[in-house]
Amino acid sequence: AQKTKIQLIQCTVCPPLAGHYIGPDCRSIEVLNLNNRYLFTHELLEHYTSAFSTSPTPFVAFIQNITRAYKNSLEGVPFVSDKIFHSAWFSYADLLSWGNDLTCQHCGPTLDEVIFDGVSISFSRKQF
Repeated sequence: AQKTKIQLIQCTVCPPLAGHYIGPDCRSIEVLNLNNRYLFTHELLEHYTSAFSTSPTPFVAFIQNITRAYKNSLEGVPFVSDKIFHSAWFSYADLLSWGNDLTCQHCGPTLDEVIFDGVSISFSRKQF
């Protein structure tokens, strides 16, 4: 982790006193911009996706592992809280493009039903 600065511009729609700013869309460099305050690489977010989809890895356990790794780094920048990483990952998951992931080799792209494993990919109502 490292501290950095990003360029923001004031929202032209909101009243100036509202203090709303627009930050960069960093998808082209595979970075998630969370509320113009935290930047997360897609690599880190995919690391969690891989961990929870191959084993029962809760957010807290993953964050503890990453926090330990950050403490051992030379940068000295601590990892974010559980709540912030949780928000970042669900924001990232919301942006994912499923593309042809839901295409059957036999039926083609138009499936009558799709069943997901509710443990691996569930979104609570409060996420949206």
